[in-house]
Amino acid sequence: MRYTLAPFLKRVVSAFVNDYSVLFGGTDEFCGGGDVLSIDRTDAFTVSAWLKASATGVNHVIMSKVEGGPNLGYQFWYTSASRAGLWFFDAAGSLSVSINVSVPLAWNHVVFTGDGTGTAAGVKIYINGVLGGNTVGTDTLSSTLINTRQFELGGGGGVGFSPWQGNQDEVSMWTTDLNQTEIDEIYNGGEPNNLLAHSAAASLRAWWRMGDGDTFPTLLDQTANNYDVTMTNMESGDIETDVP
Repeated sequence: MRYTLAPFLKRVVSAFVNDYSVLFGGTDEFCGGGDVLSIDRTDAFTVSAWLKASATGVNHVIMSKVEGGPNLGYQFWYTSASRAGLWFFDAAGSLSVSINVSVPLAWNHVVFTGDGTGTAAGVKIYINGVLGGNTVGTDTLSSTLINTRQFELGGGGGVGFSPWQGNQDEVSMWTTDLNQTEIDEIYNGGEPNNLLAHSAAASLRAWWRMGDGDTFPTLLDQTANNYDVTMTNMESGDIETDVP
């Protein structure tokens, strides 16, 4: 007898494999999702991504929701072999925190967390499961970051920041600041795993597999929130088999 999965059973934890990532060209390519996924000054959060930058000395935007003139919103960024950081902007102030890292142009796992205080003291940044020491640029947030700008993976950002150049894989956002043990669970010794089976999965806000289970140009959000994003100025060949 032949058995098939019911159509509503979209994912099976035991069958998790990671075969694909998305390549960004560093110019006008991004994955956009509309006016969604805001992070405000008083929101706890975690952002996790597997990243492979293809150029040094460039502040690559991992994800952003920044409205210009003046800047308002947030961006997370990474410079291979140099730094990783975040920059939040309100109408009058900003929060800029980074860590100094020394990593090759290869796959790395990067995590940013914030505890909802809107201060530099509440931010932590991890590279491959290791907590870095913060370098604080600014720490003057006092009001909302909410704007109507489109959410983007790999694009947007403020002045002096460039679109992502290289690959992104298994990108996720969470509604809490995950602790070291929970981050270790995502890192999994350097092997991406199924976040729907994570011990803190109830706080998983969005998760893009970046090619696995996707059909160009749509990258599906694996949660029930359906924050799907659209590959823009990109080609189907930008879904690659280069993975961590």
